Amino acid sequence: MKSRVLSLCVLVIALLLLPQTGLTQFDKGPDLSISIEGPRLAYLYRPVGYRIIITNNGEGPAKTMELLGSVPSTLDYVSSKPQGVFKPPIGDTMATVSWKFQEIPPKGKIEIELTLRGKAVGGSRTSLKLISRSIEGPKTPPLETVADLDVRGIPAMHIGTYDTEDPVEVGKTTIYVIETRNEGTSPCTGISVTSIIPEEMEFVRCEGPGVSCKYENRQLLFDTVPVLEPGKKLVYKIHCRAIKPGSAKHAAILKYDQFTKSIINEEGTSIY
Repeated sequence: MKSRVLSLCVLVIALLLLPQTGLTQFDKGPDLSISIEGPRLAYLYRPVGYRIIITNNGEGPAKTMELLGSVPSTLDYVSSKPQGVFKPPIGDTMATVSWKFQEIPPKGKIEIELTLRGKAVGGSRTSLKLISRSIEGPKTPPLETVADLDVRGIPAMHIGTYDTEDPVEVGKTTIYVIETRNEGTSPCTGISVTSIIPEEMEFVRCEGPGVSCKYENRQLLFDTVPVLEPGKKLVYKIHCRAIKPGSAKHAAILKYDQFTKSIINEEGTSIY
């Protein structure tokens, strides 16, 4: 009986002492979370903005914390607010940007604006790790979050046309030159060019980038070019003979898969 009473007393004493142990300190310590908000799709060479949020939901401060971001090789670091410490890649080591915080107070929140820029097409992942550098307890376990991004190129075609002779005499010829160029950062496909011959002219012959053309009812349709890489151009030449005086207007029409509407460029020629 005495032993049971003694055991009960020991248990009561232990429970009374429990609030003075590290368990209560842990309950009153920091409770951190980290998140990153931003787009999942971006275009090549365009800036990408992220919002990083660190929240302390606990009752105690988080001291001597560091946020370390790893920037993949497909992205460039542009800026951050507050400003971080950027370290470029060395060998196989990824570029990093980091921030240090002496203390994140209870119920406190830190927001960081991070701007990156895509420099290569494809998928990428930016990772962020929140690490405690404090030598005092309780030590906060590391937290990590990631942001996946798909970087795409921009398809953008340009068309221009001009005549080699203007004005031109009846019976003489001029050449309408059509130039199409991929001004974007990704390939364009299904490029189709049509030339509308003015009624003051008659079609003589055509030249193109290794393709043939079909002429019918004053419309000259060139064969479709399957793909045109960024920075490349196509040149078409339409030889026409003037048949009556007046103000002639030649139209060049461009279509390609990545753009839903026709692009029209016109050139005027005076005939005497």
